[in-house]
Amino acid sequence: MKRYWVVIVAITVLAGCSRNSERVWDSTLGMAVDSLWSNPVLANAMLEQLESVRLSESDRHIYNITRAHARLKLAHALPLETDLEEEGRYCESRNMRRFAGEAYYIAGAYCNLIGENATAMQHLKQAEHLFEGAVVPDILVGMTYYKMGRISETEQLYDVANRYYVDAVPHLDQAGLALYAACGWREVGRTTRDSAIRKEAFEKALSFTPQLDTLTSADIRYAALSRLDPMSDELVRLSRFLCDSAGQKRYAYDLVRYYLREHRLDSARMYLNVLAADTAEERWSRDKYAFLLSRYQHELGQNAQAYATLLSLYNKQSGEIEATGMSRTFTISEQFDNASEREKNLQLQVEKQRLWLALFIVAVVILAGLIVLVLVSSRRRAQRLIETSEREMQIARLRSEVEIRRSSMGRLLAQRIQMSKSMQESMKRHQEDKVPAWVQEFVETNLVMTEEQWALFQQEFNANYSNYLVRLKQDHPSLTASDLQVIALTVLGVDISDICRLLNLTKRTIWGRRLRIKEHLGLSSENQLDEWLLAHLQ
Repeated sequence: MKRYWVVIVAITVLAGCSRNSERVWDSTLGMAVDSLWSNPVLANAMLEQLESVRLSESDRHIYNITRAHARLKLAHALPLETDLEEEGRYCESRNMRRFAGEAYYIAGAYCNLIGENATAMQHLKQAEHLFEGAVVPDILVGMTYYKMGRISETEQLYDVANRYYVDAVPHLDQAGLALYAACGWREVGRTTRDSAIRKEAFEKALSFTPQLDTLTSADIRYAALSRLDPMSDELVRLSRFLCDSAGQKRYAYDLVRYYLREHRLDSARMYLNVLAADTAEERWSRDKYAFLLSRYQHELGQNAQAYATLLSLYNKQSGEIEATGMSRTFTISEQFDNASEREKNLQLQVEKQRLWLALFIVAVVILAGLIVLVLVSSRRRAQRLIETSEREMQIARLRSEVEIRRSSMGRLLAQRIQMSKSMQESMKRHQEDKVPAWVQEFVETNLVMTEEQWALFQQEFNANYSNYLVRLKQDHPSLTASDLQVIALTVLGVDISDICRLLNLTKRTIWGRRLRIKEHLGLSSENQLDEWLLAHLQ
């Protein structure tokens, strides 16, 4: 009997120790949650300490949500095993609305990051609903509205975006984090139509920037000064920093204006080239570039060229204005026709008897002309149908030939990859034995693509894909031969491991080349290289 009492006491003591340890780790989890916005690196370090610790069920769900949030802020990704919707439903069922809303906020922010704006807005709306009536940090509520404004602005719903930004800034101010508050006021100033509100918003954004020392701070100050004091020296300094040091080429516009005003033509020419290269696909930027180019030509004394540049810009813009004016003229003339229709009907009734004979003759002539027209058009149509069918058959034949050649090239490449895998596995099984020289020579000659083999492969690839590599090299001269190798193999669907085998390189080298290719192509970190290459294949 005494033994049973000893066992019961021991279990009670162990349970008490376990509860105490959970309370200690609960406090660590709370500190991680509190420091997530101000110091995500510290929060992530505390979460790593909790990874192997036994937590209660509710604390484990809070840990999963907080870990997903930290990973999103630091790595712009989510843990693969975390289902945020399931975490949100669990917390909602336990009436933990604050953490349920945070789970949906993280899901919405991640969907916005990968471009799924519709799904992102649904998650953020759910988070907004859960935050109502719950004790939630102001930063979390403010960032929810901020993300909703970002998505609305992406969809060109500027009035809706402005309302979300206006709802966000009180919470961001209350949170006491200068960076988020400055960004919120900047977006309010950018999207509002009221000049007084715009000025107040940018002044408040500027009031936070002395506390910041980041690229975002410079961008915020530029956005504010470009509207509050567009002729200031500080705006020029910020533009030069953002264009030259930060690589944001669109800020070259203000630098060109400044150097033209100061009659420094060499510097103006340099930034004109930067602006032309960066804004080639943007219509509004092309118009601005044409206007600045005409001013530059005028400064050089090339008045004829400046006049031609301005005339082309005027013709394009006046054509758009003329199209708008034509639509308005059509509306006015339509109203005038409706008003004068009654007068015409009265005149027709008076002249009805006189027109009957003329109408009959005209109808006979028109009918005869229609018959002739139908006969001629039917014959031409039959001829066009025959020509169209012949062209379609020829196109189908050419397409089938191209598909056969592409599939043949893919099969040969797959055979080489399979042979490479088999040879590497065989060499691993006999790695203790010394590999004969003829085997090493066979591997290097037949499994790893040599320069001669790559040249033949490149010719075959360009022949099958309409000189894709040649066109890509012309559009982006900075691409090297090794970059074109990676691009060709990526287009053919070869994964990273097989590319490493074919080129006898490491995965780290291949990933480095992919990042370099994205820089040469002008892609941001959010763009997918494979999707971009396939989209520009035709």
